[in-house]
Amino acid sequence: MPPDRPPDRPKGPPGTGGRAVPRPDEVLRGREILFEFVPVGGLVRVSAIDAATGVEVTLSAPAGGRQADLERIAAAKLAYRLRRDGLV
Repeated sequence: MPPDRPPDRPKGPPGTGGRAVPRPDEVLRGREILFEFVPVGGLVRVSAIDAATGVEVTLSAPAGGRQADLERIAAAKLAYRLRRDGLV
């Protein structure tokens, strides 16, 4: 008799129920995204705004972070928000 195995886990990221989730660059392709960087002490406050909908997300990160990395993270957060709200 084979040993009991736990049930197979769904494929895909946690919280997706096994559905494939599009990459942020696929969700945002062709959309105008505005980025704002505001230094606050040893941190930088990064905002990403979707020009078409006005949806804005923010994050805080160490001031020494590379701008390209901070933009990528903010864009991923914006893509998640647009998907969550059904705007894409």
